[in-house]
Amino acid sequence: AAKLAGFTKIRSILSTYDNSQLGYVQIAENAKRDNLKFYEMAEFIVSRSDAGEKQADIAEKLGTSKSQVNLYMIWKDAPELLKDAKDKFNAIRAFYDAVKLYEEYPDEISDFIEKNENISKSDISNFRKKLTEQNTAVESSDSEIQNPSFEITSDDSEEDPTSLENDSTGDSFEESANASDYESDDTEDESIDDAITDDFSSD
Repeated sequence: AAKLAGFTKIRSILSTYDNSQLGYVQIAENAKRDNLKFYEMAEFIVSRSDAGEKQADIAEKLGTSKSQVNLYMIWKDAPELLKDAKDKFNAIRAFYDAVKLYEEYPDEISDFIEKNENISKSDISNFRKKLTEQNTAVESSDSEIQNPSFEITSDDSEEDPTSLENDSTGDSFEESANASDYESDDTEDESIDDAITDDFSSD
């Protein structure tokens, strides 16, 4: 460009960087050009952390917050299935939320990612809400099956006091009648004994 412009000399600043510093320079340049993928940043941050740098120092060198660096650190232990689908996520936040949801619903999130493209943070949030609602409905249904409710009608819970009195009265009548029968039998037995005694006496 300088030659095309007709310059024979240009001013330049030469700097010497070690490997770690060079990495920050390259990341910064790519970020300025707006062609840096979130997973490229994540891989770089994880590499610097693995090299022994503290997250606070990484954040300072990148000109960002420690919480943002921590967000990118999710890449380190993310499932391979999600890493393989990295181009489907539009930002690190969407990827982070997908990893967290995968911990609770691995099969469901795997199916969701397979069927969707350009996944955003709101997509993951809506999907989490849907799964939570489904789980709540299932748990409620299971609870009703395990603890069915029964309604006790008045016929089962109340008894007619009159019938109880009648039953009691009936019992007393029956007992009286039986007692009377016993008395009658005893009298008859005594009469028979007396008759036998009189017969022997007359003899």
